[in-house]
Amino acid sequence: MGYQFGGAPAQSAARAPGELVLMTYNRGQEGDTKLDEFKKAVAPDLIALQDGWGGKYYYRNKAAYHDLPNRESTGEFTLLSKFPIKEGKLVYTPKGVTAAGPRAIAARFVIDFNGAEVAVYNFHLPTPRRTLNGYRRGRFLYGIIGIPGTEWGRRREMSQNVWDERIAIGEFIRQTLRDEPLPFLAAGDFNTPDRGYLYRLISGDLGDAHRAGSGCGFTFPGDSLNPLAGFEPWLRIDYVFAGKGWEAVGSTTEEARGSQHRATAGRLRMK
Repeated sequence: MGYQFGGAPAQSAARAPGELVLMTYNRGQEGDTKLDEFKKAVAPDLIALQDGWGGKYYYRNKAAYHDLPNRESTGEFTLLSKFPIKEGKLVYTPKGVTAAGPRAIAARFVIDFNGAEVAVYNFHLPTPRRTLNGYRRGRFLYGIIGIPGTEWGRRREMSQNVWDERIAIGEFIRQTLRDEPLPFLAAGDFNTPDRGYLYRLISGDLGDAHRAGSGCGFTFPGDSLNPLAGFEPWLRIDYVFAGKGWEAVGSTTEEARGSQHRATAGRLRMK
């Protein structure tokens, strides 16, 4: 799904004025695999890492990342950058959006891009995996026979609350980005496939870099055990988006590695 023809790759022999390459990667469960080869091929100007706790210290001693001398971490979010990082802070959902209270779903960094301030949002949304696994075991029947006042009705309500919460998070993201005063970019693990209501809600004002690339851009699961998918990823849940003041001009997704996620990169141009 979502196959793109004839697009441009993220990497290029030379960056045009006003262009940069932004890579995103969720480091969780990467095992013994390494990002280094893809990073070398794409030569990103920015890397947004999720599950990147303390990354500004970890990558300080990695020779392969010395071309990204500016590093900042806040919570699980890390940004590696060729450009000075002026600030970085967590973005929390407001009270009432999630049942467990305010939750850090992103970090907002501000970089100095050749004299212009640019906001870079690094997202990691909660996964619906537990609810989806329940549907695999037949829990979807609760939604069909969920008679109010019964145990099945209670379980139907619990499942519905999960999706209502995700929609509320999507609405918060859309409004947050609409209110952003600076030109901005957004990337990360959105735990949302590129079909359906939530994707349209989040991406409606943005430019999905994959649309400027080629191929399927699948990033998950990188260590697939699904023979129908040829033991390759079969979902696109990691994204690079061009926000206000930017446009996407190319995209490349990592082709082979057994980590839980594969990295993807977008080439973006300031308008």
